[in-house]
This record gives sequence, structure tokens and C-alpha cells, in this order.
Amino acid sequence: MLKMIIGFPLAATLAACSSGPSNGDIKEEILKNVLRDCSLLSIGKFEKINGIPDARSDKVYQVQVAYSIDLDPAKENKNLVKKMSDYLSEIADMIDRRGVYLDKYHALNDKLEAESNGDHMGVLKKLEQDPEISTMKKEHEAFEKIYPQYYLYKGDEAQMLLWRMRANVRKTCPDTNFSGLMPEKIEDFGEGISKTFEANFTMRDTDNGWKIAR
Repeated sequence: MLKMIIGFPLAATLAACSSGPSNGDIKEEILKNVLRDCSLLSIGKFEKINGIPDARSDKVYQVQVAYSIDLDPAKENKNLVKKMSDYLSEIADMIDRRGVYLDKYHALNDKLEAESNGDHMGVLKKLEQDPEISTMKKEHEAFEKIYPQYYLYKGDEAQMLLWRMRANVRKTCPDTNFSGLMPEKIEDFGEGISKTFEANFTMRDTDNGWKIAR
């Protein structure tokens, strides 16, 4: 529903009007009908940009609003990200040595390439035979296996962790459409994030107050 509302085009330029639903009415309806009362979601900044009563009925009102949706982390995801952060601290020395390895590897590679007369295979062979580079490469490969998320969050383990985190969010609020809201990076699932939207709603004055028209 969120995706559909956000993409809904303006039917006409809306003129300011003092009557109609209040900001509180609109926000309450967004919380119930767009966010589905999800405990992880709340409305941050909110602005009623414009509004106009429908020409056919004084019980129908068109509004244009801008608002931010704040997503709090699911408890499970917050714990997962903390564990990753703690683990990253534990292997900080390994990360530093990885940087040293890459610097030495590239320096030797550049030197050999300059002396190779285009013999790229020969360069690779000499790199593999270099004792220091060979030893450091093994540690680098071990690091890559135990912490694939460090490499731009790619690899099967990182992808599985992303799926798990997304599932935790959806499990918390199964009726909510998180299109446009779901974080893209693993570390973002451990922090609150905020995204801004602009949308148009048709509001109807009912016996139970102003409601988003279906």
C-alpha cells in the first residue's frame, strides 16, 4: 500500500484550504492504513503541503503531504549487528595485516610488471613464489572466509544474513509493506533509519472521523 500511495500522481494542483482533516487525522490514518500500526515504524517530520475539498462532496478532501517514516531496529537485528561489531573489534589486527598484505602485493606486482616485458603469467608465478607474499596471502584468504561481510557485504553468508534480518523485520510486522523502507546494508539493520516521502491522499469524513478513502 505504501508503494502504491507514494507513486500516485497528482490529479490536479491543490489549493490551500482551512477546512478538512487535521494533521493529526492524516497522521493517524497513515499509521493505521499505511504503516499498519507497526511497532517498528513511526512518523517523524510531517507537513501538510496542500489540500482542497472535492468539488462533488464536502465530505471528501484531497491532501498532499510530506512526511518521514522512522524505522527502529528489530531486537534480533540489533543483537546481530552488535555481535558483528564486537567480532570486528576482535579481528582488528587481522584487518590491519590485510592492509599491509595488499600494499606489499600491489607494490611487488607493479615492480614485476615493469620488469616483465609483458609476461603477465611470469609475474603471477613470481608473486606466488614470493615467501612473504605467499604467507600473507594464506592469512588474507582465511580472513575472507571467516568475515565475508567485510568485503562490501557480498558472498553467500552475507546474503543469508541480509535475508535473515529482513525476515526479522517482516516477522515483527507481517501486515506492513516495507517497500522503500527496508535497509540495504547489514549495519543499517542495527540502527534507526529515516526516509522521506511525499504522497497524496483522498480523505473521507465518516461517522468515525476522517478516514483514507479506499
